[in-house]
Amino acid sequence: PREEPRVDTPREAAAPDILYRKHPLYPLASRKKGESGTVVLAVRLDAQGRVHEVSVRSSSGFPALDNSAMAAVRAWRFDPKAPRILLVPVVFRLE
Repeated sequence: PREEPRVDTPREAAAPDILYRKHPLYPLASRKKGESGTVVLAVRLDAQGRVHEVSVRSSSGFPALDNSAMAAVRAWRFDPKAPRILLVPVVFRLE
């Protein structure tokens, strides 16, 4: 028999988990310097799906990008049925 994952076991957020998403600002200084990358955030939710805490699980390598991602994700809203801890990748790509 398969064991069900614990509610506090982090997993990557899926589209149905996210009810509201605010896109992060790409800092102008980072754009000018050619900084890009992916930051993975660990997001702890309350019972209503609101963000309780955000921390960097894996850095983009650039503090400005990491901070911009954290600021945006703090405003996100998640499905109350989602796990209490989700991993949220945020990609900064120059185009």
